[in-house]
Amino acid sequence: MSASSPNSSMNLEKAQFMIQLLFGVMKVSYGKEVADFYTEGRTDNDGYELKKAVSNAFGDYQLTCPTIRFGAHLAVNDNSYAYRLTFSTRDNWTGVQHGDELKYVFGNPFLYPNDYSKDEKQLSLTFIQTWTTFAKTGYNIITLLNTKYN
Repeated sequence: MSASSPNSSMNLEKAQFMIQLLFGVMKVSYGKEVADFYTEGRTDNDGYELKKAVSNAFGDYQLTCPTIRFGAHLAVNDNSYAYRLTFSTRDNWTGVQHGDELKYVFGNPFLYPNDYSKDEKQLSLTFIQTWTTFAKTGYNIITLLNTKYN
């Protein structure tokens, strides 16, 4: 399954097998239930969506769920903040990936302005201001400004 080929030969049986194998390697007993959840409503004709289902199952188990659990643990005793990047310029099936925000946090759109759009420059500025304010004050600037981003 290469990142650039969404229409690889993926069928329902293969997707369910891969998810069950993934969770079996991680020594959990509910791999079949997880596979059923991620592939619900899919058929052999949904190769692209099945490929995403395998990727999402892995990403949720390795990154999303532990991050949410860690945040919930921290939030018990103090304020905690989180964000989920949904903006992506990738034109492949993978969408936003772990670490994609770093080019915006560290100002790449201003270092290489010809490679980035106006929206990407604004996103970068928002990240820089948010992270800088948090580092200085311990507060999330979006909370301070009462600004909502979707």
